Amino acid sequence: MEKLNGSAARSTEEGPEPPELTGPISDLLDGLGVSPVKGSRLVDVKFTSSDPEYAARVANAVVQAYIEDKLQARLRAGREASAWLTERVAALRRQVDATQGTLQAYRERKDAVSLDDKQNIVVQKLEQLSSAVTAARTERIKRQAIYEQLRAAQQSGAPLDTLSPILSNEFIQKLKVDLAELQRERTQLAQQLGKLHPEMIRVETAIASAERRLDAEIAKAVDGIRNDFRAAEANERALVGALDAQQQEVLDLNRKSIGYGALQREANSTQQMFESVLQRVKEADLSSELPTSNARILDAAVVPDVPVWPRERLNLAVALIGGLVMALGLVFGLEYLRPRIKTPEDIGDAFGLPLLGITPQIARIKTVLAGPGVNDLPPAFREALRGIRARILLSPNTADTRALAVTSTTSGEGKTLIASNLAISMALTGRRVLLADADMRRPTVHRLFELSRSLGLSDIIANNAKISTAVQESSIEGLFVLPAGTPMESPSDLLETDRFKFLVSELTEIFDVVILDCPPVMAVADALIIANAATAGLFVIGAGVTSREVAQAAIDRLVSSQAQMIGVVLNKADVGRHSNYYSAYYYDDDKSELRRDTRPTPTGPVPALTADR
Repeated sequence: MEKLNGSAARSTEEGPEPPELTGPISDLLDGLGVSPVKGSRLVDVKFTSSDPEYAARVANAVVQAYIEDKLQARLRAGREASAWLTERVAALRRQVDATQGTLQAYRERKDAVSLDDKQNIVVQKLEQLSSAVTAARTERIKRQAIYEQLRAAQQSGAPLDTLSPILSNEFIQKLKVDLAELQRERTQLAQQLGKLHPEMIRVETAIASAERRLDAEIAKAVDGIRNDFRAAEANERALVGALDAQQQEVLDLNRKSIGYGALQREANSTQQMFESVLQRVKEADLSSELPTSNARILDAAVVPDVPVWPRERLNLAVALIGGLVMALGLVFGLEYLRPRIKTPEDIGDAFGLPLLGITPQIARIKTVLAGPGVNDLPPAFREALRGIRARILLSPNTADTRALAVTSTTSGEGKTLIASNLAISMALTGRRVLLADADMRRPTVHRLFELSRSLGLSDIIANNAKISTAVQESSIEGLFVLPAGTPMESPSDLLETDRFKFLVSELTEIFDVVILDCPPVMAVADALIIANAATAGLFVIGAGVTSREVAQAAIDRLVSSQAQMIGVVLNKADVGRHSNYYSAYYYDDDKSELRRDTRPTPTGPVPALTADR
């Protein structure tokens, strides 16, 4: 499109258009549309006209004119570039000759013909001298230490034959052995002969001679120690002087190599630039002779079969989107008029029950675990359960709770999640807890704990099984599970018998706490019967699931059935929106949480259940 505008601009600069062409050109430009295809290097050229054949001819003609203009511009630019590069090659050739001459003159002036080889030899000699100085310094330190020991012994008057160099002298040791032998002989003769006896005189003379030889050898060893130390000092000084001289030679050579390297780099850079420009000259000469263009037609314009206006599909899409927007507005309006419970403030004192706790939303809540693990629930959820457990067990109004019925308004609010994990949490305190699946229409608890439901609550009520055979022990210490049992056609009729109330009372005598997972209140009447038989009831509300009016109706049904409701739990709450109800200080470190709350069992760590209807 820029090329087309440029062509029009050049035509204007060459002279004004004739009056008879101004109108057709304006009409052509008004109907012409050029738009780039997003994400590619393609350009879509369109022309709108009431004559379809004329529209196709104009579109093809405009594209062909653009390609020819691009080709001429490419050839013209190639010729101009070739001429400029030819001049640049000549200048670079002169610059290459100048830099090579300067480099050669520097070599001759600084005697740097073989600078690289010479530098390698000088550096290698410097490394050898450095190693020799290190060895000489080590030897001098060793000799100095022995010499210092000798001087200390001489100043203190200690015997010199205790020094290590003298002790290691075999000849001195032999003289000491001979002297000791003569002294023993003199001692033996002194017991039998007098001092003037010829044998005594001979031994005394031999002892004196041996002592003189020993003293002379010790003196030689002392002189040897002193001379070795002085020789080591002299050798170190000589090597240090040679090292200093070699270092100076390396520095001088480095100074020469710096100038040489700068000239060498400049010469190489100029040579590379010359070769690169020379290559570009050859390419420019070749491209200026090739009549090629980088623009080509992919799809030529064809005569359209149908008009492009009016756009019926677009109008239909606009109508559909408008209807969707109106429908969404209607949905949100109804939601505003009848809002759902989402926050603790929505509960308030509206139900006449205290808010016992708030549990956060858990990802993948619908997943049924084959092998539940304690890390599947976030620390915030486990801490919320502890708070609910504490309010139930420690509050004066609910401390005597033995049978707790957990229910909700409808399914999907998380009542089974709360009941199961609340049972686990209470079992962790050392209590004997029974989790009974009282939802005999849609039982879930047995799948969470991977237990059999062949015998359960329905079988006990129907006198088809005993408590000892139906109750199953879970992998968690202190937690027992009573499945729903054999499916029944009318669970409500079975629950309304006196047998069920008696069973709940009997279970509370066996276990410290009995938690009953009930069906939803608004679905069936089972929850009302179970809550009436239990000593207390816990109502679970899913955030964003139930409206206040429906939840109030469910609680009213429970209260009218004489159920002792102790409080409400708000489940699936948004932790970020209600951060004042949580404190990350106590569960930021997930590993420390596990150390506090996980007790070893024969089957592994305590599982945390994350499945619910």
